[in-house]
Amino acid sequence: LSYFLSPPLSPAALIGLNDKLEMPKFDVVSKCKPSVFAYAQPVESSGSILVGRAPTAVLSTTAKAKARQAKKEDAKKSSSGEAEKMETEDEEREKQQKEEEKKAEEEKKAKAAADATEELKENPTRVVPSQERHVQYLEGSRFTPIAGGSRSAGIVLLKDNEPGKECEIVSIPVTTEAPANTEPPPPEPFEFNSNLD
Repeated sequence: LSYFLSPPLSPAALIGLNDKLEMPKFDVVSKCKPSVFAYAQPVESSGSILVGRAPTAVLSTTAKAKARQAKKEDAKKSSSGEAEKMETEDEEREKQQKEEEKKAEEEKKAKAAADATEELKENPTRVVPSQERHVQYLEGSRFTPIAGGSRSAGIVLLKDNEPGKECEIVSIPVTTEAPANTEPPPPEPFEFNSNLD
């Protein structure tokens, strides 16, 4: 049971606070590909369930009738020259499909190469425990951790290297409105008769 307590207690965010316990705007760098620690993509359901069907029985008379009909259609097509046109159209379609597949592969390769090797993150940000070792504070940054940069997850107290300047604070939206009354109305009054059993 104790194994289940550790994941909720391990920090999965970096929250930087200044001396007034406010969240100033500052950046950190994650020195790995953003796709490594990205959220998992949602699974898309196709909506239709494929159910295996038993093969249907084909009667020999049906097969013979289809074969005769196919011969008649082939004879009509060959006499008018449509068969040759269809063959060339099929070849053109196959060429276009091959070209589209090649383009898609090239785009995938280009996208993989373009995937950045580092990511700039703002305060507060999501930092999972396995990502902590890749997160670094920017050199020359206005805010640096008091603890000397050893910690890159959880709540980190920051030292302002330029105390005279005004700093931007991350605004947290707070609603002051009372929640909407979502309770159903009480039931209508009724009389209780204890003599009825």
